[in-house]
Amino acid sequence: MTDPDSIAAGVKTLETLAPQAVFIPDTLENTVKILEARMTSPALAKALLLGPALWDDLAAVRGFAHLLDGATYVTPFFVRQLSPTGGEVCG
Repeated sequence: MTDPDSIAAGVKTLETLAPQAVFIPDTLENTVKILEARMTSPALAKALLLGPALWDDLAAVRGFAHLLDGATYVTPFFVRQLSPTGGEVCG
């Protein structure tokens, strides 16, 4: 759903539902319009933003930090790894 018409339709649908949480299963670069809509929509502003491990990209998180306030995304790590890297909650 990266074309502008589909994104606008999806945002309008979300606004009517006033969700508690929204999971966006795509990269930050592909979801910037949804993230921007969240900042300007009272119905979406309160929704918890959830993202996939695709968001575990330090450069992208830095670039979109102003849109990710309070967002949560997963980060994979392995049992033999001493601690997880990245995937921290913004905000």
